[in-house]
Order: sequence, then C-alpha cells, then structure tokens
Amino acid sequence: MMPKRKSEQVFITEPDGANTVQIHVTGGLMPNAVFLQIIEHMKAHKDSKTIVFVVYDVKMMLLIRQAIPSEYYERIELYSRDDPETVKRREAMFLNMAGNAYGIYLFGQRPGDFRIIKENYRLAQFGKLGDSDTLDTIRAKFAVIPGNIIAIKEDGALTAWYVDVLAFSKLPSFFDNANGKDGLQDAG
Repeated sequence: MMPKRKSEQVFITEPDGANTVQIHVTGGLMPNAVFLQIIEHMKAHKDSKTIVFVVYDVKMMLLIRQAIPSEYYERIELYSRDDPETVKRREAMFLNMAGNAYGIYLFGQRPGDFRIIKENYRLAQFGKLGDSDTLDTIRAKFAVIPGNIIAIKEDGALTAWYVDVLAFSKLPSFFDNANGKDGLQDAG
C-alpha cells in the first residue's frame, strides 16, 4: 500500500476590484521550495498590493507566523476545509485557474445519497497539471480511492473521471449535471 503524501502548494488570487493579493497555502508543511515560492509572490506584489495569506491548517498558520515577519503581510485567514463558503471559493479558484489543472473531488457530501452527481462531492484539493501528470500518477501521488473523482482542466476543457478499483470512467455530465443522471462511461 502506497503511503499518502501531503501536497504542499501555493496559489495566488486577486479578488476583483480589490487591492489585495491572496496567497493560498495548502498542506501542513513548508519545504524550502514552497517557502521560496511564497517569497517570490510577496516580492512581486509588495509595492502595489496588500498581501493576505489564506490557510486551511493551523500548523501552516503558525509556520507562516514564524517564518515571515508580520510587517510583510496584512493578515492570515484560517478557513475550515468543509465550510460551505470555503468549498465554493476553492472550487471557483480551481475552475478559474490559468493553465492546465487537476482537481480531486471527494464523495460524501450528502449522507445516504449514492448518486454520482456533483452535489454529492466536494473539491478537496487542486493544483497545476504537470506535463507528465496522468490520471494514474495523480491517483498514486494523492492516494485517491475508488468512489472519488479526478477532474482534469486541459486547454480550457474540463473533464471528470470517476475513480474505480482498476480503471477510470469518464463522467460527461458531471459539471453540467442538472438532470441528476450520472452518465457514467468507460474510459475505453
């Protein structure tokens, strides 16, 4: 069994009309590469924008407080991963992310409802899609289990894939599911 690896990622958002840059930091660790990424984003915006950190883990909040002097940012906002507003905000970030990206949707939003429809899933994690990333590498890297969904945003097109024990099935209507059907197709 492959051990689950934590993903450390940094995402930048600039809310419309705001003079603020939000630096979203996921994960509970801050390796040097992530720290350097944060510093580069802060340097790029230090004179023109207010910098706000958005974190989803208390450990990350404490790491930022220890690693980065408070005079370089306005505040740190801590969000619950399961808060409905945070879930909406995270999904909007994924869907509006520039370039190719992946998203991992976890099953179980509505207990007792086993239909494969978007309302029964929540976006748990997303990131930039690397050149060598495939459904199999994403599944292995993040220990994605059967029943969850991997979404791929590539060249502006969004595709959802149901994760099964040995394969993936394309979900053509996952993102535009108004009729409640799952529309499962094998990944032939």
